[in-house]
Amino acid sequence: MSVRLWSPSHERQMNSNLADFMKSIGVGYSEQNLDYDELWRYSVQNCERFWDETWKYCKIVGDKGKKVLEPDTDLKSTRFFPDSKLNYAENLISRSGPSPAIIFHGENGLVREVSWDGLREKVAKIRNFLIEEGIEEGDVVGGIVTNSPEAAITMLAATSLGAIWSSCSPDFGVNGILDRFEQINPKIIFGIEGYYYNGKWFDTGSKCRKVASEITSTKKLVMIPYDGAAFVDKSEWEEYAFWQEIMAIEGSD
Repeated sequence: MSVRLWSPSHERQMNSNLADFMKSIGVGYSEQNLDYDELWRYSVQNCERFWDETWKYCKIVGDKGKKVLEPDTDLKSTRFFPDSKLNYAENLISRSGPSPAIIFHGENGLVREVSWDGLREKVAKIRNFLIEEGIEEGDVVGGIVTNSPEAAITMLAATSLGAIWSSCSPDFGVNGILDRFEQINPKIIFGIEGYYYNGKWFDTGSKCRKVASEITSTKKLVMIPYDGAAFVDKSEWEEYAFWQEIMAIEGSD
């Protein structure tokens, strides 16, 4: 028998979201203890009711549709909420306030935080930019990006419009990026200027420009500075858009 490495205290269990959910649906909850097995049995014996209650409890923003469950003899083919419709970005940025939504630590010691209010504002600016560039539902927005705040912001802006977001690491070679992006035809590509790895700076500006010029569907390349603030050298990039210029636009909602 394997050794249990950790178990939450009774107090922590009773104050958990799971305990609150069990209490709200009246299954497996008592003031003294939680019966997880009872909740599990309820979830498999009353599957439709369980997932309907889960949608309500999680306060998912969207149209649940009329059907909760479309069963099939093969469990893998069973569909949940088959006629529902929701927006991924709308649910992820429903929060507001000054607390951190994103905390970024770079290899070079750079630390950046984006609050929930800041995240909503930045997503709105990129969303408005995408609208102005003609991006619509079903269009593809590509990213040659690190795991940075700008990557998350752009993904949320694209998905808020129903667009498809696809990204790859900037350490890919040009051919590797083209192999991916030529299959999906991104209309706009967001590219990071560079990144740190093992203490060394790798410039990716020319790589981003090469990829954008090779893909016929791509009509604009947006360059992102590594630190989110400093301007990329514009002498080489006059025909492209810049993250900081989009962020400087006032009045985005």
